[in-house]
Amino acid sequence: MSGESPNIAIILFKGQELPFEQVYKSTFKSLLMKARIMLNDLAKSEDVVQDLFMTLWERKNVEIKGNSIEAYLMMGIHYRCWSLLNKQRRVESRMRKYAYDILLTEQADFSFSSDDSLLSSKLNLLKMGWQQLSHNQREAIKKIFEEDKSYKQAAAEMNIKKNTLNSHLERSLGKFRNLFQQECSMS
Repeated sequence: MSGESPNIAIILFKGQELPFEQVYKSTFKSLLMKARIMLNDLAKSEDVVQDLFMTLWERKNVEIKGNSIEAYLMMGIHYRCWSLLNKQRRVESRMRKYAYDILLTEQADFSFSSDDSLLSSKLNLLKMGWQQLSHNQREAIKKIFEEDKSYKQAAAEMNIKKNTLNSHLERSLGKFRNLFQQECSMS
């Protein structure tokens, strides 16, 4: 047995064994720079790079095929950053759309004082918009926002394609947008 501990991770590249620490030290800064450019956030960038190296470390022995270890790791960072950005976009989108869920309930029974006239008119506008939606559009909004289903789950339950569900949501949000724009132009 050689003098190395079995806990040391080895990266195999073109038939050569490279110690994990050497790869880490030689590529960390460039990987961090790539992640920071993509994410525009140092803390998240460090997390993404550390996560990539933790994944490599947990595998213990990794064989990298290709011309460059750095290129392989750069692609790993690239995909992890895109995955994180897409997740953030989905969360932000759901948060923006969540406001509709709060206000768009058929059973909503609100009482308003005279001070709440602006809120009351907006809520009435939302109720009027809700009435104008088709059954499928209301069902799509309920499944996504009320029942917190994924687009895939909601589409399957409605026996429609995911793109059709997306169209129902876009059209219903478009109707609400038009109602509010009309209201703003009248006042």
